[in-house]
Amino acid sequence: SNTVAITLSYRSSAVQADGTYRRTQSDIIFNNARSWDSYRGFTQSSTDLRRVAIHELGHSLGLDHPDEAGQTVTAIMNSQVSSVDSLRQDDIDGAQFLYGTPGSIVRPANDAFANAIALTFANNVVSVTGSNVN
Repeated sequence: SNTVAITLSYRSSAVQADGTYRRTQSDIIFNNARSWDSYRGFTQSSTDLRRVAIHELGHSLGLDHPDEAGQTVTAIMNSQVSSVDSLRQDDIDGAQFLYGTPGSIVRPANDAFANAIALTFANNVVSVTGSNVN
């Protein structure tokens, strides 16, 4: 009854070159026995769906609770409900540690429609290889 939401993440069983497992799926389950609302600022009697969703999306990206790891930081990823209602620097730093900083990502050559490569069909079939990472 005290749980507001949980994130379940699934990973492949194959170890990647860096020793980690690739995340294949994440599901977020919200407690429908709670009274939900959406507001900004200080916590109120009902639970703010927006801040809980941001927190759980952080888990789906691979972020944990910094306060349970011994950190004393202001973060929406902390394990306790608080008046934090948006990302804080620790949340951003954690995501950038996992995924890189903006601008550090090398975009594929075919990333923009203006630079699109023409696909050639053979017998109404075309095969392409690509990635949607980052």
